[in-house]
Amino acid sequence: MSQVFKIKPQTEESLHDIQEMSIAQLLEYMNDEYECNNYESAEEQAELVGENYLYLGIPLVTSRGFEFTCEDEPFFSVRVNTPATTKDWETAFAFIAKLSLKVKGQIFNEDDEEIKDLAEINYKADIRSGIKHIKHLILDEGHDSFVLVATDRDFYFSEEIIREIWTSENQVQAFDDALAKLFHSQAYVAKQQFYQKSNEHTGEAEGILGVYTIGTGYDIILPLVPQLRFNNSNFEEEFGKIKEWQLVVMLDDESFEQLDYKGAIKMVKEYRQLDANQIEISAKTDEELREVFGLKKLGFWEKMKQKIKAK
Repeated sequence: MSQVFKIKPQTEESLHDIQEMSIAQLLEYMNDEYECNNYESAEEQAELVGENYLYLGIPLVTSRGFEFTCEDEPFFSVRVNTPATTKDWETAFAFIAKLSLKVKGQIFNEDDEEIKDLAEINYKADIRSGIKHIKHLILDEGHDSFVLVATDRDFYFSEEIIREIWTSENQVQAFDDALAKLFHSQAYVAKQQFYQKSNEHTGEAEGILGVYTIGTGYDIILPLVPQLRFNNSNFEEEFGKIKEWQLVVMLDDESFEQLDYKGAIKMVKEYRQLDANQIEISAKTDEELREVFGLKKLGFWEKMKQKIKAK
């Protein structure tokens, strides 16, 4: 579910000019007020705006953000997914208003009805309809959970979380507050990586190994139970079943520890719960990581053996 808004520029030239911009140039064109969440590196942001779907937002302000594309009809398209937070909507509206001024454009909804004043859009009704949908799936139909997908992290709803939002006097504020715990956290979100698991004696393939890698210098966000993210949802169909999940801990002395994921998470005693399946762990230093996961310091020869094995 989503709502789409169209910005029709005064001239097709304006559309083509922006289509030919790099992503970095578009962000500069919009006064560097937004970040592109799905193209972050300098190399990625060298790609053309007209050839990509961009997920834009403002760090520590938006949660799911919004999607921006250049269409050929010609118009610009801004999509806000349902449900998005209040700040997602306000940021999307600010973007639409600024871009329409720059290209001297008109704003329309997806039914091609002109919008004279974005402030008249009842976006909170859209948020409430999204909350109602999640409530229906979990509380009425009995689903165990629901995953709200975003670019670099997903939010996991449980019965407890959606019940608290649904029964709140202000559902929209309760929803905003719930998502802010995860999306406004400045901790590092550990990424999923996948490798072919081989028998160490025969070298034969034994399925896929799923890995989360963490290190020092930042707090960490990890799932309690590893699950394939939406962008990896077809992974097992294409490459085979994931046989094992591991947590790799990179340490300051250039050593690392490969831990069984389930066992590693059981070692964590103190954390901040962000949603139904993700926790934030405060462990920025080598010593803190060792304490959290029960790791001992390796001697010189143990480190050497580890480096040789890693090669």
